[in-house]
Amino acid sequence: MVPHYVHVGDSDLTRLLQSASQTVTVVNVQSDPLRVARHIAACRTIITTSLHGLIVADSLGIPALWLRMPRALSGGDFKFRDHESVVRPSRPRGMDIRDVESMAHAVSVARRANAQRVEHAIGAIKRSGRMILDVTRHETASLPRAIMRSVMS
Repeated sequence: MVPHYVHVGDSDLTRLLQSASQTVTVVNVQSDPLRVARHIAACRTIITTSLHGLIVADSLGIPALWLRMPRALSGGDFKFRDHESVVRPSRPRGMDIRDVESMAHAVSVARRANAQRVEHAIGAIKRSGRMILDVTRHETASLPRAIMRSVMS
């Protein structure tokens, strides 16, 4: 389980955890990012209230379920719906926590993201990152000349 930090200790999440018949790892999203990613990678299924938990699970091909909580996050569920529109446009995985009967139920409805759509999104992010780096390098290289021109004028 990957709770958003504002949901840690939430009574609905506690109820869900207590219903588990097996050991459930609760990932602390405030830990070192690499440690968080490793914990998520070691899981068979991700039940999450954290968008980052959902994104990491999707990038690793792990079935996931996003739980909508009574205590909404800043921005509501827009970011989650936006993510789902890319990786599972026809079948979003969001579910109200109060509709989840047990951990077994949550695990049974968790689904993988569409792998092709995830790969396409990763490629688009990489291309965007390269473009930003190229622009930054170009502007940084010309910065000393621009400073000199402004000083000399």
